Amino acid sequence: VDPRGMYYGITIVVSFHPLFITKVDQAYHVKCFFEEANKGLTAELGVSMIPTTELEARHGIPGCSYSIHSSSIDELDAGKPAGQPIQFARVGDRVLHQWHCNDREFWVF
Repeated sequence: VDPRGMYYGITIVVSFHPLFITKVDQAYHVKCFFEEANKGLTAELGVSMIPTTELEARHGIPGCSYSIHSSSIDELDAGKPAGQPIQFARVGDRVLHQWHCNDREFWVF
């Protein structure tokens, strides 16, 4: 695939009846693409006759996960743990969207 990278997609359906499809129901398809870039980092420093040093660093796409929990930010602020992960919710339900990245190099620029 050109360009190389990681694609995430999710479809969110907002329905107004638990059993029937109505004409006011909406579906949203959300797409995120993280392009994998191969860029080198160089440093050219000159002090008197000291030779320059070339540095190169490469970082992969961060290992992240996304989940929705039956909880709210208020409960987290109160010290309660996030509720159980859920697959379905209704309009008006309080849910917590949680992104978690384990990669130690995620914030390295």
